[in-house]
This record gives sequence, C-alpha cells and structure tokens, in this order.
Amino acid sequence: PSGLDGNSIVPELLDQGTQPKHESLYWEFHAQGGKQAVVAGKWKLLRLGVKSGSPRLELYNLETDPAETINVAGTETAKRDELLKIMDAEHVADPTFRFPGDK
Repeated sequence: PSGLDGNSIVPELLDQGTQPKHESLYWEFHAQGGKQAVVAGKWKLLRLGVKSGSPRLELYNLETDPAETINVAGTETAKRDELLKIMDAEHVADPTFRFPGDK
C-alpha cells in the first residue's frame, strides 16, 4: 500500500526474485523491558532495557563475532553513534506502545 517504506519479501519467499538490499534494518520489542535493534552492514546495535529509563547499549561486529559475545560499544564509539542515529530516526512513537521520551 502507499505510504509504507518497506519492500515485499514475497518474491524472495517464493523464489521468484531477490530482495533489494537495505542499508539498515530496524526493529523494536516492548516486552522484557523494551528492546531496539539496528543492523547495518556487519554491525548490530542493541538498546536493552529501554523502558527502565537507563537503557544499555551493545554493539557487535557480526563479521568477526557472529555469536555476539564481544560488546564493543565502549570502543567503537563512532559506529555506535552512527547506528544510534539510525535507531532514533527509525523509531516512531505510538500511543499504545510508548518508550520513555516519546511525545
């Protein structure tokens, strides 16, 4: 439908074509204290405990650490901040599912 910014995955599921590559993917969950995630290239940023008011960030290099065991959010600060900007831009406030700071 018009007004959506996504792509249909039906051609991929039916083996009738390939899915266009996205620069980044964003998703959020409101269960378990609220979680947000962004994947861009080889990087994945998580924001956990969003509803607590003091969430923690975890950043993983999926190319060198596919099991997500080494959080590099404290050392890869430029990449962390880049993905954090994407996360903040993609989040849409919803009156039913609110995160702290939503207006």
